[in-house]
Formats: sequence, C-alpha cells, structure tokens
Amino acid sequence: MRLKSIVACLFIVNLTFSNAIADTSSPEITVKTVIGMIKEKGDPSPIVDYVDWKESFNSLPEKNRKIMEVESEDDLREFYRKILLSPAKEIVRVFETKFKDKIAEEKVESVIETVKQRALVKEEEIRKRIKESEYDVGKPEVSGTTALVPLTYRYGSESKTESIKMIKTNDQWMFAGLGGFSFNSEAKK
Repeated sequence: MRLKSIVACLFIVNLTFSNAIADTSSPEITVKTVIGMIKEKGDPSPIVDYVDWKESFNSLPEKNRKIMEVESEDDLREFYRKILLSPAKEIVRVFETKFKDKIAEEKVESVIETVKQRALVKEEEIRKRIKESEYDVGKPEVSGTTALVPLTYRYGSESKTESIKMIKTNDQWMFAGLGGFSFNSEAKK
C-alpha cells in the first residue's frame, strides 16, 4: 500500500521545476511556472514549495496521517519532498524500517536490493516522462479563492487532461494539495 502511494506521488508530478521562485499571481501562471521548474529539474520536487500544506494536512484523514507518520503540515511537506526528490531512496528506507524484522534475516538484503532496483527503474522512467512530456495549461475556472486549472500533458502518443485544484492563500495561488492529481498511470491514446 505504501509503495503504491509513493509511486502514485511520482506520477502526480509529471510536472516539477527548479529552485526558482514561481509567480503565484494567478492560478494559470502558478501551474505554468511550476511545470517549467519541474521540467528543468527533471523531478517533481519543486511543487512542494507551492502547495497549501495547512489545507492539505487538515484535509488528510487521521488514518493516513498515522500511516505516513506525519503530525503537522511541516511533517507532511517534508514527507512529500523526500518522496519526490528520491523515491527509490525513500521506498528502500520505508521498507527497511517497516519490514526488516518481518523477513527472515538471510532474505533481507536480497529483498531490499530487489526493491531498490525496481524503484530506481521506476524513478528513471518518471524522470524521462517529465523531461519528454509536453504540457498545456488551460484557462482556469475561478470561484472566489478557489480555481480549477485544466492541465493536459502529452507523452508520445498518450494524452491526459486533469483539473488541478488551486487555493488563493495570502494573495498567492497555491496547489490545494498533491491529492488533486490523478495517479492513474494510464493516459488516453
């Protein structure tokens, strides 16, 4: 379950950027800027700095907080930062801490190495998709301090459109959370 969540978080961000500061003056500009940063960096971690973590944490069910071992919005932000920066490393860390005592000693290293190799392959696939995908940001539907921004991405012959939820906080448009993204890896052909 946790491995699926971590991998899903990576698909979320077929759109992450560099260390530049994003223009958050409109929902559309925020999404475009962050996508540019993600493509430049080659991983989805830049999005972490443009999420309304208070809203995201408050809407996260208690059960999920316990599973993710997060007790605050700062914990949640750092949880996702680690996953998005190096999913393979985080998957191995979680596997080692959660399952090491549950697997026979002689199998531990072999199982951990297998998990690590699979995670590294998946991580590289995601980085490739980020760099090679094209993104189109549509006109947002704004209602007060919330907005839905249509985002279409294309990778090869695949195409997928999602509505990204944005929230205006302190005069800045931020992503409502990472859960607003579709984690389905199948794009329409």
